[in-house]
Amino acid sequence: PGSGHLAFVEEPEVGSFGDLKIRVDTGFRSGDDVLVHYDPMIAKLIVWGRNRETALKGLRKALDSYQIIGIETNIDFLKACCDNAHFAKGGVTTKFIEENKEDLLKLAPMNTVNVALAAITRALAKNPQEQAFSLNFSGGHTMHFLNNEGVSMAVTVFQEGNQIKVVGEGWSHIIEPCRALREGFSAAHVDGSQRVEYKPINLEKQVAVLTSSGTFALKIAPLPLGFGDVKYQAGGASRVMSPMPGKVGKFLVKDGDRVVQGQNVLIVEAMKMEHLVKAPCDGVVRFSVREGHMVGSDEVLAVLDTEE
Repeated sequence: PGSGHLAFVEEPEVGSFGDLKIRVDTGFRSGDDVLVHYDPMIAKLIVWGRNRETALKGLRKALDSYQIIGIETNIDFLKACCDNAHFAKGGVTTKFIEENKEDLLKLAPMNTVNVALAAITRALAKNPQEQAFSLNFSGGHTMHFLNNEGVSMAVTVFQEGNQIKVVGEGWSHIIEPCRALREGFSAAHVDGSQRVEYKPINLEKQVAVLTSSGTFALKIAPLPLGFGDVKYQAGGASRVMSPMPGKVGKFLVKDGDRVVQGQNVLIVEAMKMEHLVKAPCDGVVRFSVREGHMVGSDEVLAVLDTEE
């Protein structure tokens, strides 16, 4: 749960489906803003079934088809609750989250197939004159995204005849396009076997693929500070960005400290929650804000000097 701009919202289908009834109560649509001054609830998803097991399966499936891009949500957390054996059994108490937090809150490994599809989506968006799945990059095209820990990662896309090879750190996939069965979707065979159908969505600072198992979104890593400016060419710097609108709660390091990639740098407070902001690379911290300041989404919080 957090504040920010809802770039894309697609709700699950509502109505009666045999033993199931699904309802969505919401006041938000694509293009709306969730403000920092109010409860961040986007919607209530209500599912009825003839018993708990039926309702829970219906809820889990509905969560897979609830697509939201633009801000962080608790959809993955709710899926984890549905998959939890104690929750499925019923009779949970207010201690449920505390007693199961390791399973409920753990970061799942990034799905590299989804990363590959997102990278292709971004590469195609950068070359609008090209036809779908026709990149024609000589020597490959490298992009930088933020992983699920907020750390920059490089992904390179190569055109190889009718196939596209996507290479990340420690992994690679061969993507071959095929015909999609649904309008507005793309489809591809992955590594010669798996077939994936997905809806690609490209935004200014984020790229996403919507699949039958949910939403996968990647934030675009910010360019180094002063990118393209001659006076910065001899040195190097990177920016620490605010993940959402909120208040700078506390610095976790001192101005001028040297930090390593992935280290917690400061806390941004939003919607009565504390959000850790990490260093995207190694460097010396130079804060651009002060504790207590209100900041917007993607506002520069600090600069990391990578050459000191």
